[in-house]
Amino acid sequence: MVRLDEGRTNPTVPDANKVASGLLVVPEMDRSLNGGENSSIADDLREEQESIWTELLLDKPSSMPWFLVGDFNVIVNGEEKRGGLPFRPTEGLEFLNFMSLVEVCDAGFSGSRFTWCNNRQGSAQVWKRLDRLLLNSIATRMANSVLIQHLGRDPSDHSPLLLSTSTRLDNKPKPFCFLKVWTSKEGFLDVINDS
Repeated sequence: MVRLDEGRTNPTVPDANKVASGLLVVPEMDRSLNGGENSSIADDLREEQESIWTELLLDKPSSMPWFLVGDFNVIVNGEEKRGGLPFRPTEGLEFLNFMSLVEVCDAGFSGSRFTWCNNRQGSAQVWKRLDRLLLNSIATRMANSVLIQHLGRDPSDHSPLLLSTSTRLDNKPKPFCFLKVWTSKEGFLDVINDS
């Protein structure tokens, strides 16, 4: 886990006891390994990813805006991928559960639909949306609106994300966050019906 502190240009690794809120940059996970002879390495990487997600859960602020930005190395639906093997709904389930646990939602974006390309040609080329900004409900209610733009990725395999803020000058409703995974929780509809 990396944190960008105000006034600093270099990321620092935070002391878990000192991180309460702010902008956290999630380290990139190696996407080149997905089973076969490298399955033990892939398992180690998944464990590292789960460890990072656990640390983030522990660092979740209760009363301050929270922004998580970075390469989460996961897609949550078939629209976030073009090329390669077909999307499997189970691919993003753990990440959606993580988002639900830490109570964050995707900030959305403008620009290209994809943020990563494997830089291969023809039928071997794969595009995915791996990089994103997540924010908690307190951040969505701030006086500033937050916008993410996917910039051109050339020559990198990742597109940089441009985060812009502007003061809200209207009384439009704030964004509503809903994760479809909530509907799979037992008793979810009962809570909705009782409201």
